[in-house]
Amino acid sequence: MPGTLQRIVDDIGAQIDRPVLVEDPGLHVVAYSQQDREIDSVRRNSILERQTSNEVMAWCRAAGVHASREPVRVMPNHDLDFRPRVCVPVYFQDLLLGFVWFIDANFTLTDADLVRIDGELASLSVAMYEEYFHSELTLSRERAAAATLLLDDAAKAESAAERLLRDGVFTTDGPTAVLVARFTVSTLCDDRYRALEHGLAACRDRLGANNVFTFVRRNHAVLLMRSAADPQTVAERLYAAVVDAIDDTTADEPIVGIGDVKERLAGAPAAYDEALCAAQVGALVPSVGPVSDWGDLGIYRILSRADFDVDDLATIHPGLARLVDDGGTHEALLETLESYLDLAGSAGATSAALHLHRTTLYYRLQRIEQLAGTNLKDGNERLCLHVAVKLWRLHRTVG
Repeated sequence: MPGTLQRIVDDIGAQIDRPVLVEDPGLHVVAYSQQDREIDSVRRNSILERQTSNEVMAWCRAAGVHASREPVRVMPNHDLDFRPRVCVPVYFQDLLLGFVWFIDANFTLTDADLVRIDGELASLSVAMYEEYFHSELTLSRERAAAATLLLDDAAKAESAAERLLRDGVFTTDGPTAVLVARFTVSTLCDDRYRALEHGLAACRDRLGANNVFTFVRRNHAVLLMRSAADPQTVAERLYAAVVDAIDDTTADEPIVGIGDVKERLAGAPAAYDEALCAAQVGALVPSVGPVSDWGDLGIYRILSRADFDVDDLATIHPGLARLVDDGGTHEALLETLESYLDLAGSAGATSAALHLHRTTLYYRLQRIEQLAGTNLKDGNERLCLHVAVKLWRLHRTVG
């Protein structure tokens, strides 16, 4: 099938006497003819990096290429080094399969030229659909195996790992990492779903198809990788690619959780569970950061497993419950208390971290002691308060 697709693309390029590029709906390169002239940096980067920048995607979408069933002329963008193009959407019935791109710097490509290659474009549509159908069938099988690997018990995970290796989804067994990407708001709308898909595709292209498996499940994306690549580096790339694909992160920021690397593929379920917890902690506790590594979570590794309700806070420390149950009027005191405890009771470090004058800090600490009925010089009290404030921070409803 790839040979058939390439032959059709070469025939189109020869008939129309100009370079041809074919991309899928996400603007990832599918095939291209010989690129011997009229190349700009956008075309060059698309071929070399197998992905399109967010700015170029926005420019093409604004030109209407995703909304049209007819050829679209896309105007130049000198800031992007994007030369004028003609984009021909490729459909099979009502399914958008991708786009055929012709750089047309001198505006010489005519309707008659496109009519001349109608037959080749029809053949391209059939070839792309057959490849799409085959890919979807293969992906469906792989998703089922991966779901079994990640979601079932250890015995089934072992057999699922063997199946993934036998079917060539992964080339070898060995160290395995799992990343989870989600947003701070748990419900996935269409643009957030597409952003996660874009981020996964960017990482998949970098790591290679035989080293990574990705899918979006309910309210989060999963990236399972068998690669020498550093999970932290991949997580940062995933986060950046998701951010690039959305317009506004102010109300709903992406979070990437990283599970501990396991020695074998069969350890993926535990890594997945850890990555899920790390992403949840990252979504609930802003100080953890947008890339949250399970191995760096400290006390949150224990607290994220705790069966706890915010209404039960008084059982850990009644005084903190009084601070929390105030309609938000003591938020500054809670922030001060958390920072003071995080910094081992150092007044100087807390003043610097919160940009507070020492006098203001001491006043706040006195108010906390009065309202919570506690003594911050007592080590046991500080321990109880610290655990309680972390549980509250982790389990309270995100506003």
